[in-house]
Amino acid sequence: MAESLKIGLCQEIARRRGLDLPLDGDLARSYPSTIDLPVAGDTFRLSRPALSLADFERALAPFLDRMILSPQANEYRQARSIFAPLTDALSLGDLEPDDIALCLLVGGSSSIPQIADAVGDYLPRAEVLTYASPAERKLCVARGAAISAAHTALLRRPLVTTVCHEDITLVTRDGPLPLVAKGTPLPFPERGEAGERLVAPTSSAAAPLSLRLELRTAPDERLLSFRIWEIDAPVRAREPLQLNYRLDANNVLHLSLGRPDRPDNEEFRCVIENPLTHVQNPSSAMVRAEELERRLARPSLPPGERRGGMLELVSLLEELGRREKALEILKQLLAKASRPDAWILNRMAMLVDNIGDGQKRPASTRLRRQQQPIDFSNPCPKLMTYHSAKGLTFDSVFLPRLIGSSFSNHSAKLQLRLMFVATTRAARWVHLSSVEGQEAECLERLQPLVEKGVVTNQRARTIPPVRKPPDDDPGIFV
Repeated sequence: MAESLKIGLCQEIARRRGLDLPLDGDLARSYPSTIDLPVAGDTFRLSRPALSLADFERALAPFLDRMILSPQANEYRQARSIFAPLTDALSLGDLEPDDIALCLLVGGSSSIPQIADAVGDYLPRAEVLTYASPAERKLCVARGAAISAAHTALLRRPLVTTVCHEDITLVTRDGPLPLVAKGTPLPFPERGEAGERLVAPTSSAAAPLSLRLELRTAPDERLLSFRIWEIDAPVRAREPLQLNYRLDANNVLHLSLGRPDRPDNEEFRCVIENPLTHVQNPSSAMVRAEELERRLARPSLPPGERRGGMLELVSLLEELGRREKALEILKQLLAKASRPDAWILNRMAMLVDNIGDGQKRPASTRLRRQQQPIDFSNPCPKLMTYHSAKGLTFDSVFLPRLIGSSFSNHSAKLQLRLMFVATTRAARWVHLSSVEGQEAECLERLQPLVEKGVVTNQRARTIPPVRKPPDDDPGIFV
């Protein structure tokens, strides 16, 4: 019913445009009769359901927003901008919208006039083409898939060779471990799975050992994905681990990790769709998240399995744009921990910093900008901004000049977010300095901790200001 209302409204919009007729604000399409909809054992009756032009354009708005490049969800629907795959394709090809001369629109959505308009505006120099018949717009996709499948079946090779367009590496203590090199034809390997021998980083006698599987690109080290494997205790340091993986022709990465010396232990397996792009299949992530939530609701779930499930759920919720809920789950994990967990605090800081940015995400080309790597091979202090420190951890962190004028352009809420990110970079010590009477507003939150003795407040000796010598003084001013 909803599809028929949409098709009817789009056909009327196209008809009026073809005749140069105005689009009235009260333009709508309605179903001529009453509809009974069975839902979960109940029946809902809709009397003459209708779709107006205003409601339709309001529903289309998030799909046509050039800045929403990741799935955004609420309790009713999930939206992903049509510009997400366009932005990714241009970025991977080192192209700009002005470089495109021809664009062919196919598929059911190409029949929506607003989408054709938006694509035409995004590609200002391109001639936007499509099939005259709505049926042909849909059938050409199926026809192309059939031709590709026939070519592969007859000639034993794909019509279009898919390649890995960036280096995929696994982060280890000894440095990045290359998995799939840039330019490698897919699937890789052509048959079976590739394997790498790893070792457990540390030992754990009683509690499960949390092993973080983090995938990054090379050489820019952009984070692609991460998963947590809860290894059942006991685990000994440098115990052999076997990693098997395969990147198939559909850009789906299959990973498995096992303990060859303990074949009775269950293998860790995960599937990551499109690891190198910002375009995800939201339905599969949502289904997995719902499955995990049902599983975590069981009281009998073992603690180690519960922790691993909660961390995986956090990752899925972040992909789906539900950062507030992911943050609440991390808070629950932190409350259950016997001592502060640096990894959870770090993850919370990154989520806090990103909350509020989901509605207007930066373009993929901005996310892919090159950054100078930080040299950790020397003991010199590292000087960086609050934002560039995200994801890093140091033994000690120094935050100077925490005075009101330093944050004059920041709201109180933003000040707290920045302070949370900065202070959670430290594994042991955080040193904060300010000027008496000019303290930043966010420092007031530390007063209860000072009273409890958690934070030490020290008053430094005041250094008298140095007077600048007269212009005719031959001395040296430092």
